[in-house]
Amino acid sequence: MRLSYRPLSFLVMGFVWMLLACVIGLALFLGMTTGRPYGQVVRSLHVHGALIGGVMQIIAGLLLAGRERHTSEPVIFIALNLGTLGLLIGQAHGHFPLMIIAGIALLSAFVPLRGDLVRQIRHSAVGAPLSYWFYGIALISLAGGLLAGAAVPLKLIPPNFVGQGRLVHIHLLTQGFVLLMIVGAMHIQFPAFLDGRLHSPILGRLTFALLPLGFIVLLAGFLLTNLRVQIAGGALMLIGALCYSYNIVRTWTDAGRPRKPASDLCLLATFFLVLTIACGILVSVNALEYPPFVPFGSLHLAAYTHLAFIGFMLLSLMGALTDLLPNLLAEERAASNKKRGPYEAALIRIIGRWSPVQLWTLSVGTMSLAVVAALVWQYPLNAWPVKTAAWVGALLLLTGLVVFATKLVQLLIEDPDRASKS
Repeated sequence: MRLSYRPLSFLVMGFVWMLLACVIGLALFLGMTTGRPYGQVVRSLHVHGALIGGVMQIIAGLLLAGRERHTSEPVIFIALNLGTLGLLIGQAHGHFPLMIIAGIALLSAFVPLRGDLVRQIRHSAVGAPLSYWFYGIALISLAGGLLAGAAVPLKLIPPNFVGQGRLVHIHLLTQGFVLLMIVGAMHIQFPAFLDGRLHSPILGRLTFALLPLGFIVLLAGFLLTNLRVQIAGGALMLIGALCYSYNIVRTWTDAGRPRKPASDLCLLATFFLVLTIACGILVSVNALEYPPFVPFGSLHLAAYTHLAFIGFMLLSLMGALTDLLPNLLAEERAASNKKRGPYEAALIRIIGRWSPVQLWTLSVGTMSLAVVAALVWQYPLNAWPVKTAAWVGALLLLTGLVVFATKLVQLLIEDPDRASKS
């Protein structure tokens, strides 16, 4: 099948990047639990492949999918993918000029999307003033995150502040940009999944006010290395996340509690968002004393962060893909309205297959990361309970990803002529 540079191409390629990054991540996780950790380069490939090549490209695809006419955008597509590739190659070889060029390309890819973002703001039930504040912080975070990422290897940050620089870099991209963009998109997309309306614009405004404010306070805590400021920022973000999750759940109940694969994934993602922010506050509270109340190492950090990376980000984006891909494929491949309806219905049946298995494996697999981290408090790393839980969790996550990837392949090879005749 030939894909043009339309939203469908961005969404499919974004998932391909995420799938590759997830496979590398599972190898890293098993390496940590078996005492054979991989190097920093592999970890960097995993993180940046997922966030830059995967999440950022899917976000761009979601913005483009909101257009009334889905135009081809080859420049944006090439900038995102070559930028990601250049960034990864530059990190692997320590080629800092290439990393800077790649960062500029990635940042430039979002400049043509500013009109799409303004359109999303105008269609938001939250209202323009808070939306401009909300998305403004997201875009500033994207620029700041890319700049901070370049500043660390270029030694533009004093050695004593490199730790804060890395924290600022990763949190600007993950919480400042990705989290805010996904939450903003879900205020529009989730009601659309259900053919309904957002339950409460007031709760939406509270979410749009508190999440960015809490993030700014959290960032100040990182820069000041002040745990109490970090906890205050986390508390504000938690209140915003609770407003968001209640609004999403009530939107679902208002629509009659439908069981749709897309809405199921997004509902589960909201649970992981609240859980992750609460765990982040506990991590800071744990570090108030030295030594900490409970030991907290790299395995615990990986488990905590992936409650957000897999539980919230991946599941939210998979929910959006589940809803959008059948429509976009039918629009792009079915030449006539007569074929489009049956073809889209066939694609919806395909994307809905094995959804309970997909949902169960991804959710339990994500929670198993926390189980493994908790077991390390009681058992040595090479003990059989730790190894068993790690392999079970990895297999569950891999199963969920393979199920979704298989359905995606089936969508792409489905023939519109055959669907219209059946």
